[in-house]
Amino acid sequence: LKLGVWDKFGEEKMNSTDAFHYIPIDHKGWARGVSYTKEEISVLEQADARTDVNEVEKKELDSDWSSTDDHFRHQDFDAAVTFHDFTLVNFFAEWCIHCRKFSPTWMEASDKVSDKMSFTNGQGLEVKVKFLKMNCVDFGEHCKQAQIAAFPTLRLYKRDGSFEVFTQKRTIDNIISFLTTTIRNSHLIVAQHHAIFNEGCQVMGTLRVPRVPGHFHLQAEA
Repeated sequence: LKLGVWDKFGEEKMNSTDAFHYIPIDHKGWARGVSYTKEEISVLEQADARTDVNEVEKKELDSDWSSTDDHFRHQDFDAAVTFHDFTLVNFFAEWCIHCRKFSPTWMEASDKVSDKMSFTNGQGLEVKVKFLKMNCVDFGEHCKQAQIAAFPTLRLYKRDGSFEVFTQKRTIDNIISFLTTTIRNSHLIVAQHHAIFNEGCQVMGTLRVPRVPGHFHLQAEA
């Protein structure tokens, strides 16, 4: 449930995030817990926006950032690494001899694990991991912003944008072990509250409206 407050002409959305409290309730209308925090609501809204994509947009988000010469636009790296619950990113440089040696292992691990192997997260839910390559020669500015200082660098991104760095010897077994342990210790806000939203949500709050001619309306989106 999202609540939007718009002006009389429906053109300007008022910032109402802080004005309302969202309280989970069960099917009988009884409160099930404390209000969602602003951070939780923000993650949920981002997840809803990023998962509401068409097939062309999905292919764009799922594509490797291997080259600027492919037919993908590669405009939003943050969206790409937060599109799935978990995304393992291989930051590499073509001139790096360690990256070249690791490449066959990465390809084999990707074929075996990416969008195929299931892992259990902190809520006991089954999730999958998307493998993604990032060419830090062609996309140097993105790697600079991500503060990549060595190649290859492996990071496991969560949907909320946080990540864990892989620091073990780069073997398939170690990668799978790293994914298993990290995901098992991970608690996704989105996973928690999507289950709660299957029950219900009570919205409480106040609005301060300027005393001028006109009107406003509330828009609820489920």
